[in-house]
Amino acid sequence: MNAGILNSPFFRLLLPFAIGILVQHNIGLKGIVFYFFALSLVLFLLSLSSNIGKSFNFRWVFGLFVFVFCFAAGAKLTERSQYLTEWSDSSIEQTYRLRLLDNPLEKPRSLQAKVAWREKKFVLYFPKDSLSQSLLLGDEIVVRTIFRKPQNQPSVNSFDYASYLQRQGYAGVSYVSAKKWEKVASSKSSFYWSIRVAANRSRLFLLDRLQEIIEGEKSFAVAGAMLLGYKVNLDEDLRRSFSATGASHVLAVSGLHTGILYSICFYLLSFFGSGRLAQSFRQIILIILLWGFAFVTGLSPSVVRATTMLTFVALAFVLRERKQIVNTIAASAFIMLLYNPMYLFDVGFQLSYLAVFAIVRLNPYLSSLFVFRASLPRYIWSLLTVSTAAQLGTLPLSIYYFQQFPVIFLATNLFVLPMAFILLFLLLLSLLLWLIFPLPLWAMYPLNFSLEFFIRGLEFLERVPYSNVSLPSIDILSLLCFYLYIILLAQTLIKKRAIYFYLCVLLVLFQVIYYL
Repeated sequence: MNAGILNSPFFRLLLPFAIGILVQHNIGLKGIVFYFFALSLVLFLLSLSSNIGKSFNFRWVFGLFVFVFCFAAGAKLTERSQYLTEWSDSSIEQTYRLRLLDNPLEKPRSLQAKVAWREKKFVLYFPKDSLSQSLLLGDEIVVRTIFRKPQNQPSVNSFDYASYLQRQGYAGVSYVSAKKWEKVASSKSSFYWSIRVAANRSRLFLLDRLQEIIEGEKSFAVAGAMLLGYKVNLDEDLRRSFSATGASHVLAVSGLHTGILYSICFYLLSFFGSGRLAQSFRQIILIILLWGFAFVTGLSPSVVRATTMLTFVALAFVLRERKQIVNTIAASAFIMLLYNPMYLFDVGFQLSYLAVFAIVRLNPYLSSLFVFRASLPRYIWSLLTVSTAAQLGTLPLSIYYFQQFPVIFLATNLFVLPMAFILLFLLLLSLLLWLIFPLPLWAMYPLNFSLEFFIRGLEFLERVPYSNVSLPSIDILSLLCFYLYIILLAQTLIKKRAIYFYLCVLLVLFQVIYYL
């Protein structure tokens, strides 16, 4: 971590804010948060005094104020989020008027729905029947049940389901029988709910149109996941193929998809010219198109997160701050955590920002190792370096959460990234043409062929021996050490200073001694 990063204004806000979230989540400061706010007020007043405020030697006072205030703000907002997940178990059934937060998800023996009651969120399970399967996001139901705090179920794995639900903001879980709930006429919705419901209906409408032009269940499942983030139709074989080859990120509409959409639209809008005003106007149109894409994909958290990040990048181009890309990324992360501090514990949030950060910091160096004049080798080399940078940034976290490593990730990305670009372009073009004037189905052959080729290619890569290696689980200390190894070795290569290598060796010795 070099001085450039530490001098990034939003990074200096993000760091103490994230530390405050972590401390509150793992330790709990309770009433102590008030004293941190009081301390920050004292530091702020000191920084305004004539003797200290004008002295260069005391500039650290204002910096300490910013650190303490952001730390306290992160802790306070996390405390508020934790309050929303508190729930007292009861043995008496009560009646609740609930609103669905998303479309119900089909499970082997039930339907799972995420619902809201006042400020709190719950997970509710229904028996499968025609009435429960007709429920959609935004519907209101009256339920008579007992909500209980999430509990871990005995199983062969050690997944902490209760903590996972708490980090997602859910206070309780319940199963309701068919006779103890009913759908009611929705009351007047707020602007927020009206937007969410309209976005969900748009996604369902486009899914229906997509099903009309795509042949084959597997192809439709992949197309729905890639374009609209609808993964319900993906079977276990498809999920395993994507997971084993390290291509799962293609199925979740996130940074990759919005980045591809941004690139396509950026190229299509190149007729605006290269002047400053024209470039600014083009970026504003791109922001509108990105949020339009987020809307038709249902405004899922992963899409909103990626769109927010790219919105900040586009604004950086408008404001001529493109060199401060680290600051731009930190600003988007800070805004997201300000909205919901529990995003910090979301695996998708962590992987997305670590991948982008690694690409920004490592890819320029990796790409400069070899310079190709021909377009094709230069394109292939850029794919390799971007994939390597992203994999280095997310590798320790992937081992920590999933205990596996896709050995052939470079080969996978050489196949997946160009195909994802082609498929998204064909999906958008085909769907747009079908909506304007229905074409004969044979005109959709390029799209259907590409989807089939993509699926068969991943299945082939999955069958490559040792394409995916299972690894032992690691603890949080090992996770931090792995990231320090990557940072120190990267600094050794980039800065060409031996001190970073010596620090890396000392860290290895420390870890060995600690675990002996």
